[in-house]
Amino acid sequence: MKARADIAIQRALSGFGIDYDDAIELIRNADNLDNEQSVQRNIIMAAVSNLVDFSVVEEYQMADDMAELESSLSEDEVEEMDEEDWFNLYLPVFRRFNDTYMRTENQDAEYAMIVAAWFATIKNETVLMYMTQGDERVRPWHLQYEGYTAPKSSFPAWLIPPIEHQCRCYLVEDTASVIGSMKAAASVPEMPEWFNRTFKESVALGGRIFSDEHPYFQVDERHVGRLNAIAQRIKDYYFNNAKG
Repeated sequence: MKARADIAIQRALSGFGIDYDDAIELIRNADNLDNEQSVQRNIIMAAVSNLVDFSVVEEYQMADDMAELESSLSEDEVEEMDEEDWFNLYLPVFRRFNDTYMRTENQDAEYAMIVAAWFATIKNETVLMYMTQGDERVRPWHLQYEGYTAPKSSFPAWLIPPIEHQCRCYLVEDTASVIGSMKAAASVPEMPEWFNRTFKESVALGGRIFSDEHPYFQVDERHVGRLNAIAQRIKDYYFNNAKG
């Protein structure tokens, strides 16, 4: 689980534009930080904490899928299985979680931190505009928010990209300050029912990259305590230099 978390964290830190060792040093040493460093530290800690939790429940879900496959076999089939048979049985699950899903998730984490790094440099009173890439790949429900404008201080977390898996939307400063101020005065849109609530928060604001509404976090209540304990041990490694 730590190995999975470490891959995701290194990808996220790359997006944030900080070296892994420098990030760990910043996490573990909070003394004498200036405002910029404090903001960076809060974002990094939020990302690390979230990605550890996410990695733990992802492996839990992968193990659960493997157990379901095994339970579908008869006793006779289980007895006849050799090592290669077990490998072939589980291979589609491994590929799904460790290739397809992980590639997208790490890309999302990296992009969330790219946006967060930029967001941290913008003054609170700056007016921001939500933009899409404007090509044929743009999802219609993303396009409907293109041009939405608000000050950084009140920009909705759920409209800070990424707002969905593989989202390429971005924010820009609205340089036309008068027009921007007029648009910013408009009412803040409510999160629509169709919105993927996995992305209802934003690490740019110190929230989570993947919220607790992601399907991975839907775990058996009997296992929650154990999973939390595992996640905490991994976090202790990053935050307190404990043995992982």
